[in-house]
Amino acid sequence: GTILARASKGYDVLPTTVDGRAEQDPADWVDAVRHVLKEIVSGLSLAPHADDIVSEKYILSGIGISGQQHGMVLLDRNFKPLRPAKLWCDVEASEESEWIRSTMDASQTDPEAQQWSHVLPGFTSPKVLWSIRNEPDIWNRVRWCVL
Repeated sequence: GTILARASKGYDVLPTTVDGRAEQDPADWVDAVRHVLKEIVSGLSLAPHADDIVSEKYILSGIGISGQQHGMVLLDRNFKPLRPAKLWCDVEASEESEWIRSTMDASQTDPEAQQWSHVLPGFTSPKVLWSIRNEPDIWNRVRWCVL
């Protein structure tokens, strides 16, 4: 296929004085997607032919959006973010990561236990534990935890 349009919009990590913290506002992601989609649509010429039949070259068959992994977005029952998203590079959950590693000792013969011995602070599971320990009032309202 042919790329009909391309657009991008950046956003920053939220300012912080806390060592190891890296967070973004999920609303910034939504705003960026809206901005990019408007920019793409306004740049496309979707005028029909004289006989009112739209040319095949204007059929949109896909949209690609890139993001990141190992982030943590905590949502309430209405799918509203309860706090800024903790990003993959956020390492505030270092103690929780170490606790998981020490609890699930790699010397165990169980392959499922061994996989937990490689959990890094940027993974979602230590971030969940961090949230439970450090923000119980928020955690009590969590209905969904998404990446």
